[in-house]
Amino acid sequence: MILQGDRTPGHDPVPPPASWSGWYERAWPRLSAGGVWLRGGELNTVPGAEWDHRPYRVLVARLSTYRDTAVSTSHLLIHAVLAGLGGVYPDLAWLPPPRDGELMAADGVPWLLGTQTKRGVHAFDCLGVSLSVPQETINLAAMLLRSGIPVDRRERLDDASIPLIIAGGASVGAAAALYGANAGVDGIYIGGDPGAIATLFGRCRDGRARGLSKRQVLELLRDIEGFVLPGEAAAPSKPSGALPEAEAAFTVPASAMPVSYDPARTGIVTVPVTEGCRWKCSFCYESWLHPRYRSLPGGDIDARAGELKAWAGAHRAELFSFNFDMHEDIRGIIDRLSARFDRLGLKSQRFDQLAGDPQLLELMHAVGKTSLTCGMEGISDRLRAYLNKRLDDAKLRRALAAIAAAPLRQVKVFLIATGREQDDDFAEFTALLAWFRDELAAQGRRPRVIFSITPLVHFPSTPLVFEAPPAPERTARMVRRIAVTIRRAGFQVRAAARDPESVVSQVLVSGRHPLAADDASRDGAVAGPGTAAGDAGATWRAVVDAVRAHGFVYYDTITSVFQDDFLSRLAAAAADGAHPAAAPPVVAPGTPLEAVRRVHALSLRGLASAAGAEAPASRAGDPPVRVPRSARATPDGGDSAVPAIRRRILAARRDRREVVFNVDLGLAAAGLARGYVAAALGRAFMLVDAELVDAYRGPGTSLWGSKDQPCRLVGHDRLGLLWTAAGAARTEARWKEDGDFVAAVNAVLSPWGCVLSAAVPAAVRPSLVFAAPFPAAGPAWLAAQHLRYVQRRLPDGPGCRCEIARDSLRKKLVMDFAQRDLPGGGCEVEVVPGERFNPEAFCREAFLPPAPEDQARVSVRATLFARPAVAADP
Repeated sequence: MILQGDRTPGHDPVPPPASWSGWYERAWPRLSAGGVWLRGGELNTVPGAEWDHRPYRVLVARLSTYRDTAVSTSHLLIHAVLAGLGGVYPDLAWLPPPRDGELMAADGVPWLLGTQTKRGVHAFDCLGVSLSVPQETINLAAMLLRSGIPVDRRERLDDASIPLIIAGGASVGAAAALYGANAGVDGIYIGGDPGAIATLFGRCRDGRARGLSKRQVLELLRDIEGFVLPGEAAAPSKPSGALPEAEAAFTVPASAMPVSYDPARTGIVTVPVTEGCRWKCSFCYESWLHPRYRSLPGGDIDARAGELKAWAGAHRAELFSFNFDMHEDIRGIIDRLSARFDRLGLKSQRFDQLAGDPQLLELMHAVGKTSLTCGMEGISDRLRAYLNKRLDDAKLRRALAAIAAAPLRQVKVFLIATGREQDDDFAEFTALLAWFRDELAAQGRRPRVIFSITPLVHFPSTPLVFEAPPAPERTARMVRRIAVTIRRAGFQVRAAARDPESVVSQVLVSGRHPLAADDASRDGAVAGPGTAAGDAGATWRAVVDAVRAHGFVYYDTITSVFQDDFLSRLAAAAADGAHPAAAPPVVAPGTPLEAVRRVHALSLRGLASAAGAEAPASRAGDPPVRVPRSARATPDGGDSAVPAIRRRILAARRDRREVVFNVDLGLAAAGLARGYVAAALGRAFMLVDAELVDAYRGPGTSLWGSKDQPCRLVGHDRLGLLWTAAGAARTEARWKEDGDFVAAVNAVLSPWGCVLSAAVPAAVRPSLVFAAPFPAAGPAWLAAQHLRYVQRRLPDGPGCRCEIARDSLRKKLVMDFAQRDLPGGGCEVEVVPGERFNPEAFCREAFLPPAPEDQARVSVRATLFARPAVAADP
């Protein structure tokens, strides 16, 4: 099979269409979840009509699926930055789900396809790739091959018809395969500064406008801190000067951050509270990638939270931080945001923070958090010292004692299998587990306790880059032994990464075959020095060839078949005399090399200590670790005391009332969960009246659909929104009395629909009109429901009316029925529904589609009010 992108001699591909919109209209019922992921038109995206007015076009691609990246914010931020640049059109692309990818490949549709414009990657000037985990390197190869893009950088740079490819994202600094001269990307940006990103794409836009070649455009980017040219610099160069003032102070506009259609994320925004991490564990790539820690000012957090809430129509917030309890004012943040949002999401915490401030557990319970996630990492003091975790046994036990006393439903503890575990480490771990089990029993608590084990990956930019990892088979044995120890103690265990995935991940970040380590480091007894730099070019060739050979795509796991083929190809490249090429930077931009080496020295000292011994003290000159004020006791009775905060949170949660609005929903709402439509309506109210931002509390009821299930019905509905009591009174009054307010809300709400007057009269005969491009079997469906009727011909065309018998009317299913046959084989069915009528079941059962999935093409329009349902008309 010739994949797109295999430029086999004599293979002359058919030129792609300017847009694949026609294909999407034909194919969407066959796609996963009705093709919502490829639909486009999400709130806050740039309309496709702007394509002609923004001459520099950038396709921002995620290398995982729409659903898997719904919780992520990186592509939202990049889209917002690009939307704020004059003359730049941003579009979004995702890895297709498995079934959809096969369908697209069979129809010759490129996988790198803009969801807003349905244009393939060749129509864009630049492709921005976001790499969130190293395994997505595999998907980069797959998406390039299946989109007709050469996989070799040198070939792409010589072809003006291929867009420039810039890679970024959380793991791009650790993806060794992207740093060779033959890489799958043309440039790499390591970092997340919005001002630098704006500068980068602004220069790309300007260079293109000046008629510069891609090589010349890349030269314009050299002095941006964090920018790397594959095959050249081993570390990013420093900027030659300050960024332009307007871009250095770049603020990412919430108005251009798309809102995912995924029901699991609708109504939820991510609010940053810290930047970076102060702890610098030796294994943590993310903390070393962002070397400077900063707690964001409380006022900035509050303002940003309000802006994000209004533009996303959100009612819930998740605090974004490596560990939320690091912020000095975490109590105040939770207190204030709980008055603004219906729910707060708090992610992982540190054991040592809980040990110093066990009242945090009470605070978490107040916001409704009944599950806890903490990182223990090493199974012993010695191994935690090796990982620079700074968590001794005494602190760990204080934290676990507090957890055992808390009313928790689930506790998840992350462990790292280093491959350097010894018998004494397991003895210490066994004793700890037995103590924790007894502590839970003494407290009478029975939470679900899960230990998640991840094999250690030696990432670039971390102190572990200076040593070679143990042999994969040894690490795998340690994973199994840790799992057995946990199960024997009566707890549950999960393997976060299976053997093939951990082995391939280590190769992808290092560019080295796992057999490259020396004997001393392979047996795990010592941490041997790092071997020579890996071969980035050979790694990328092995990835591409293995993907091409097997058609492999990384969704949730790496198979043994792919691992074996990939490693054999990498070994063959080394045997052929391939030479090491450029590699990821040893340290992250802005991090002194000596600081990383110093932490590595501490890790080695910790590893050399005996199990159960006290962790080595930091040497003179090491930066002190300041304990946040949130970890210090707060005097009872103050405004920031946990009991007072808890009372305010519970009072805010009780303060809610639903206001039900008469609405006329447009076609944009068809097929989406009512929760998304409610978010669009809440967004409109909040953007028109800033006084309502703090008052909005989320979606309420709907006559036709639920907040988390797709609903194809458009037209009239009674859609509820939840508010605080004061907010409900204000909203209701303005809806009923302020025509200008309603007009302004409808201007923002378009094209999702419009709010009707509170006084709009009910229709004399409420009805549902179903339309389909294929026949209906309405009378047969009525008979199947055991409804008696008299069938009559329509006086004005082909079709029939079924007059329901009086005894059947008592079933309150259908009150009246008419079916009209249309030219071309389609039909239109009008139903006067009873209380027990189910529109969705009728769509599935009363029509004769050519294929089962085509039942999704049945549309429904409701008429409940005397005002015609014109918003739903095509």
